[in-house]
Amino acid sequence: MQRYFRFLSCIYQKRLEGFTDPERLLLTYRSTVFIMPRDEIVNQLNLIFHDYEKTKELVDYLTLGENRTFVDLQYTPIIVIGDHVVIAPHLVAASNLVRNIVTANKLRTDLVAGTIDPMQKAVADALAEAGFKVEVEAKIRISGKEVETDIVAWRDDTLFLFECKNAYLPCNAHEMRNSFEHIEKADHQLTLRNTTFQAIANQKALFKKLGWNVQPTTAIHTGIVIANRVFHGAKMSGHPVRHAHEFINVVLRGYIGIGDEQISFWKGPTFQTADLVSYLNGQTVIVDQMSSLEPVTQKYLFGPRSLEILTYVLRPEKLDEKIRASRTDVGGDALI
Repeated sequence: MQRYFRFLSCIYQKRLEGFTDPERLLLTYRSTVFIMPRDEIVNQLNLIFHDYEKTKELVDYLTLGENRTFVDLQYTPIIVIGDHVVIAPHLVAASNLVRNIVTANKLRTDLVAGTIDPMQKAVADALAEAGFKVEVEAKIRISGKEVETDIVAWRDDTLFLFECKNAYLPCNAHEMRNSFEHIEKADHQLTLRNTTFQAIANQKALFKKLGWNVQPTTAIHTGIVIANRVFHGAKMSGHPVRHAHEFINVVLRGYIGIGDEQISFWKGPTFQTADLVSYLNGQTVIVDQMSSLEPVTQKYLFGPRSLEILTYVLRPEKLDEKIRASRTDVGGDALI
């Protein structure tokens, strides 16, 4: 489908080469978006796919109709106007159609239904390798309601509750909102679970069901583990948001590579439960990253008014300096 629309786009561009500006520019604006009957686009594409029903389904997936909850032409580049459609062929040719079809039509949930998320499994495997007792998607019925937690872990008289959210990597502001909604949901889930397991009786019931020979504890830590770094370092109602790859590094390796050097951020030569607690509390590598961010204001002028957006830029040299000042190399000798 993308090859077909790239072909159409090339035809338009080739034809426009015979004109000179400003006529060429005007024709580019007016002619590189075409209008055709809705049935005709299906008929044309069916010459390629030779399956009318599947071709129609594909067109429906990419069509911006009245049933859509949001407007994004990368997701739905075929715009319906009555019995006709409007299409910018280069937009179709340049978009990631597979990803956008899955995302805009909520197909991902169907594709992964009944399976454990690979990110969640990787985090659970890392915890188990580090000596934690671990249960994935732990379920327990309390007061007639089933409580499920993505990952329950135990080590050194400390209980950890994690929710894992594998939102797709955002490509625009709308998709950033999707990632935020994921961690908002995790925030709500963890707040309920944290309250639930503050009760000694609920901890005992959980441990009994899991077959863990451990005692209830007052040391409970929570965390939201995410697959992309968009909200890494944030905190939602006291629940820290941490990127999965970095989380795994904290548990299994405990070092940061700077050039040819490997600088450890563990408290000792081997991993301790306190290292994970410090990480979740915003210490070690998190405080280094956050304190290395510098505020930058972007200003956009709109006639007599302006729009100012505050953002942050990570200064690598500043991060390098902070890590070196407070860490040791993997061999154990202080660098500074």
